[in-house]
Amino acid sequence: MRISAQAPNADADHRDDGVGMLTFERIAEDLRDRITAGKFKPGWLLPSQSQLMKTYKASSLTTQKAMRLLRDEGLVIARQGRGTFVAAVGQTREPGTVHRTAEPLAETVQKLKDAVLGMDQLIKDLTRRVSALESQHSSTYPKESE
Repeated sequence: MRISAQAPNADADHRDDGVGMLTFERIAEDLRDRITAGKFKPGWLLPSQSQLMKTYKASSLTTQKAMRLLRDEGLVIARQGRGTFVAAVGQTREPGTVHRTAEPLAETVQKLKDAVLGMDQLIKDLTRRVSALESQHSSTYPKESE
């Protein structure tokens, strides 16, 4: 039997705390906590991969795995060449989230429809009043010649 002399993959196997959490999980948990606490707000650019590597003293692969985990949870959105951003509420892919965000959206759409209908009625009323005033004005004051 031949035993390989390969070095263990420190990124994949390294457990940095006493509870058995992998480094990429710890990074993801820290970023997740900051996002859910509002320290990183929707639309904000997250630290770059090199910044994460320095902050957490982790490799490129480890930080990539952490960001992939957050992407899979729907907390962040990666934009090629631009960076990784905190997802807005409606951008998450978490099960049930679409329904929870669609309900208030439907209410807002209905309010906007009602407001537009009210404005439409107001415009019709104002148009009638302006026409009436113009009729009164033209009968009282003859048109000025140009």
